Amino acid sequence: MSAQRAVELEHAAGLMKGIMIPPRPTALLDVLNERSRKEPDLKHISDLISRDVALSAGVLRIVNSPFFGLQRKVSSIDHAVRLMGVRGVANVVTALMLHSAFTNGKSRFMDRFWNDSGKLAAMTSLAARASGAIAPDEAYAIGLFANCGVPLMLRKFPDYPTIYDRARNAEDTTAAAYEDGELGTDHTLVGYIMGKSWDLPEPFCQCILRHHDAADYFEAKEDDIADAGPPLAVLHLGKHLYRQVQELRPSVEWATLGAIVCRYLGVAPEELADLEADAARLSAEGSAPDSNEPQ
Repeated sequence: MSAQRAVELEHAAGLMKGIMIPPRPTALLDVLNERSRKEPDLKHISDLISRDVALSAGVLRIVNSPFFGLQRKVSSIDHAVRLMGVRGVANVVTALMLHSAFTNGKSRFMDRFWNDSGKLAAMTSLAARASGAIAPDEAYAIGLFANCGVPLMLRKFPDYPTIYDRARNAEDTTAAAYEDGELGTDHTLVGYIMGKSWDLPEPFCQCILRHHDAADYFEAKEDDIADAGPPLAVLHLGKHLYRQVQELRPSVEWATLGAIVCRYLGVAPEELADLEADAARLSAEGSAPDSNEPQ
C-alpha cells in the first residue's frame, strides 16, 4: 500500500472515530468458525443456516438466481452446501448478513441503496460467470460489499445522500474523488476500514478500497494487489453492467479502464455486447436478487 493511501486511511479513521462499525452477526461468525476448521462439518453448516428462516430463504433465492447460472434448482440448504461447497455458501451468507448488521438504516435513501447494492452484486456475479475469472458467489459478495462504507458515511454526514447522488453522476471525476473534495474522505476508505474490521479476505478489502480508482492496476506489479486483480476486474465489469441497465452514463473509471478490464478478463468487444444484452434481459425480467434479506 502506498504511503499516500495509508495517510488517507488514517485520516478517514480519525474522521469516523465515534461512529460504530457494526460487528459481524453471530450467525455469520458461527458459519465462518465452522468453515475455518481443518475438516468443516457440512451438515453443521447447513443446520446453522437453517436455524434462521430469513437467512435460509435469502441463500436459496440468491443461489437460484439466473445470474449464478446453475443447471438445476437448489431445493434446500443441505443441497446448496453440497453443491457450492463451504466457501461458496459462506460467501453468500457473508453478503446477506451485511444488511442485517445495519439494523437502524431504514430510510428512503437506504432502501434505494440496498436495492441498488443487490443489483450491483447480481451484475458482478453475472460478470464472473461470463469471464470465469472468479466464482459467482465470491463476485456476489464483493459486489454487495463494494459500497459498504456508504451506510457509515450516512451516520457521520447527515447531508451525505445529496453528495452521494452528485458523486455518482459526476462527469469529470470519480465518485470517490468527488466525495473527498466535499467531505475530506470517501466511502471506499471507510468501507475498507469496515472490511478489515469484519476480517474479510484481503482481495475483498482491496476491491472495496480501489473500485473507484482509475489507476491502471491491471498492469501494475504491486504485491498488495496481485490477488485482487481478477476480482477487481470482475467488479469493474459488474459496475459497468449495472450502470448500463440503470441507464446511467458510463463511469469515469470505465472510460479509463474499460478496454483494459475486458482485455484482462479475455472479454472481446462482441462478447461484451452480448453480456450487456443478457444483463438488460435479466434485469427486465426482474431476476436480480436484492439485498434486503435477512433483516
